[in-house]
Parts: sequence; structure tokens; C-alpha cells
Amino acid sequence: MPTAFHQKEDALARKAKAAYDKGRYAQALDLYTQALQASRAVEDVDLAAIHLVNIASVYRRLSQPENALRTADEVLETTYVSYAPSRKAGAALVKALVYRDQGRFDLARAWTDKALQFCAAPDCRLQGRIYTLKGRIALLEGNAQAGLDAGLMGLKIGRDQKDLEQAAGALRLMGDAKTELKGFAEAKGHYEEAFALDKQLGLSRRLAQDLMGLGRLYVKQDRREEALSCFRRALSVSTGGEDPQGVRAAKEMIERLSAVK
Repeated sequence: MPTAFHQKEDALARKAKAAYDKGRYAQALDLYTQALQASRAVEDVDLAAIHLVNIASVYRRLSQPENALRTADEVLETTYVSYAPSRKAGAALVKALVYRDQGRFDLARAWTDKALQFCAAPDCRLQGRIYTLKGRIALLEGNAQAGLDAGLMGLKIGRDQKDLEQAAGALRLMGDAKTELKGFAEAKGHYEEAFALDKQLGLSRRLAQDLMGLGRLYVKQDRREEALSCFRRALSVSTGGEDPQGVRAAKEMIERLSAVK
């Protein structure tokens, strides 16, 4: 039977995820911190690791990379408790994301490799996300083909694990890569498949990202009205989903295209 602390932790974690999904990162940080305290109160080591990784992710979203790295290192470097390799994979993935954000691509790649090493454990289900991040890094470095190859690997893993969110993330990456490679018809198919999966999952922020990808695809083809339609749909989805970052991104593209006559 769950203890009172576990019941408290579960309620806090649910509220924290809801806040995170809506971009309310300061609120999510507070709630995840409380959930961490509840986990530690009964020395539930695995739940504590999960919340440390969540907290590191929130710090990244709050543009506090030093705190994100420090929190991830609590999982990776702590010696007085033993965290599962799958949790260390999550912490390594956060570090890779932070370094990617900073444009430190060599470090980012190194941490994706470490994440994959940790993720060899049977209970780790992050491989698809790790390969998708590898692909994102390759795209940022101008290697669209490597990005596409990594996306294909991420998609295969996501489908094998029946993880629709991982599969959608890989498809979105493949859409971006195919757009850069001027494989516009295939890119459109990837975005539309990602959109269908994200709609099935009810992931508002991801739906907006799929629409933004489609919009950028149409921009590359000089199909201005279709691009504007996608960006306006993304704005509507982001507004409904209370995602301020998504709203800003969509508005920026709408304003940029509206200025072109």
C-alpha cells in the first residue's frame, strides 16, 4: 500500500508535469522540488532520481544552465546512493541538451554517447530520444543527411517500443532534415505523420511544432499563403495550450511573412 508520502509525491508530480507542459516552469520547479522532498522522506531512491532529472529539465527551460548541469550531476556523480543506469541516462540526456543549447556541439555529442551507454539497461526507454537529439545536433552543424539517419534510428526504436511520442519526435526531425535536403514531399509526409501521432497523444506543444515545421517547409517552396495558414494554426494551438514560447515563435513567423508583399 502506498505511504502517505508516496501519495503526496504522486499528486505533486502530476501537478508539476501539467505545469511543465503548459510552460509554467517556475511553478513546475516548485512542485517537482516538493515531490523530490517527499521521495527522499521515505528514501525512495528511484523516484528521487526521476525528480532530479525533471528538475534539471526545468532549470534548462528556465535558462539556468548551471543549475541544470549541477542537478543532473547529482544523479551522475552521487556516491552515497546508487541510481539506476536508466536514470543516469536521463541526466546525461539533459546535459547533452544544455550543451546543445549553448552551441557546444562536441560536448553535446559526447553526452549523447554517454546517455546511450547508460541506456543499454533493459528498463531504459530513452534511446529514441537520444538518437533524435543526435540528429538535431547534426542538423545544427549543417549535416542534414546525418540528421535524417539519426531520425530513422529514433523512429525505428520508437516504433519497436510502441512509444508514440518518441516516434513523433523522430518524424519531426526527419521532416526538418528532408526540408533541408529539398525532399519536400517526403518532409510533408513526415510532419503530417508526426502531427497525427501528437494529436492522438494530445500534446499541444508538439502539435504546434509540427505545424511550424510544415510552415517552414512551405516558406522554402515560396508557398506564402499555405505557410501563413500553418503558422496561424500553430498560434491558435499554442494560445489554447498556454505555451508562451510557441505563441512568440508563431507570431514572429506571421509578422515576417506578413511584411512580405
